[in-house]
Amino acid sequence: MVRPLEGIRVLEMTIAVAGPVAGHTLADLGAEVLKIEPPFGRSRKPSEYLITEPDDRPWDKVPKFNELNRGKKSVVLDLSRADGRDAFLRLVAVSDVVLINFSSRVLRNLDVEYETLRAVKEDIILVAITGFGTSGPYQDRTSYGPGIDAMSGLAYMTGYPDGSAMKAGNHYFDQHAGMIAALGAIAALRHRQETGKGQHVDVSMVQAGIQTTGEALLADSLGAVVPPRQGNADANAAPHNVYRCQGDDQWVAIAVRTDEEWRALCDSMGQGAVASDARFRDLAGRLAHRDELDALVSAWTADQEKYAVQHVLQAAGVPAGAVVKPAGMLTDEHLVARQSNPMVLDPDMGPAPFPAVAWHYDRMTERPFAPAPRFGEHTEEALSRLAGLAPEEIEQLRASKVTSAEPLRGHGEE
Repeated sequence: MVRPLEGIRVLEMTIAVAGPVAGHTLADLGAEVLKIEPPFGRSRKPSEYLITEPDDRPWDKVPKFNELNRGKKSVVLDLSRADGRDAFLRLVAVSDVVLINFSSRVLRNLDVEYETLRAVKEDIILVAITGFGTSGPYQDRTSYGPGIDAMSGLAYMTGYPDGSAMKAGNHYFDQHAGMIAALGAIAALRHRQETGKGQHVDVSMVQAGIQTTGEALLADSLGAVVPPRQGNADANAAPHNVYRCQGDDQWVAIAVRTDEEWRALCDSMGQGAVASDARFRDLAGRLAHRDELDALVSAWTADQEKYAVQHVLQAAGVPAGAVVKPAGMLTDEHLVARQSNPMVLDPDMGPAPFPAVAWHYDRMTERPFAPAPRFGEHTEEALSRLAGLAPEEIEQLRASKVTSAEPLRGHGEE
């Protein structure tokens, strides 16, 4: 099968998570993604996440980087230097999309704003992921995922009753904004196909975050009560929690939404008489006696295996699921069958499971995966084949450290 974006070239200048997610999504769809890295862009220090220290080229053995940049090509250029910027603009001239996730201030400082790129290639598409967008009072502010959690309202809504606001356990909005940016790029490519015109796709991470808190915004705008922090509780279900099971740190999630599900749960626990207890007979009563319910369910699950509880309750029509640890996702029969974490052979780190995008194509029997590039692995190819530089020009860029085969030492590195 020809993948949807084959023939499309993307220049990616990104750091952190959101931009790389957008880039590897486009690469998974068949685009040729050239990751433009500065000569000092990767640390020379061994990754703290490796069990054993790498013997050489530690900058190519960073699990997080390798996961987020799979399927791309690495081209090393210093855009703060005139020669590096000129080489970059030559690549722009033969590309379709430029993907960036720096602040508006950095875009201006590097002079890679949309109008500059458009002067080089009229139908170029610029996809810029920033914390707050490239317009408005906050346009020059920078932010990472945790800051977006706070400014989108998610952190305010997250936490336990009578407790403080809490950051969510992962950087959800980095992934969210990355997928929105990839979708924006695809829509812009479609628009260009129909009209011949490129455009600037301006992705604001905080606006992407606000999309997930719409219910609270609507409630507030209508003068209704914004749902308070409630931990694992739910205003429309009880019991609704995670319950400890047999073994070390083993849990099962259970959610009871209706009276029928409540009676089925009681029968599954072997306590059918409890279903008619006046305190628990209807949802209002169960919500008012959450603590007693949690104690009752916990006493039942405590000496049972979590998957056994899951299977019994699901068979009875009660929503329940074992709480799976990350490592368990690699062996889960359903996820394995769907190639959710295919093994990718990295030339430096060996085979490793990488999370795949969630969609499948019925004409694509195998999910195409390539490892992350080594630092500067494709610099010479890109500069000669695409930018049209002569060998002596490329050598001059090396000599002046506009490009490099190894990362230059950063601040604080020996």
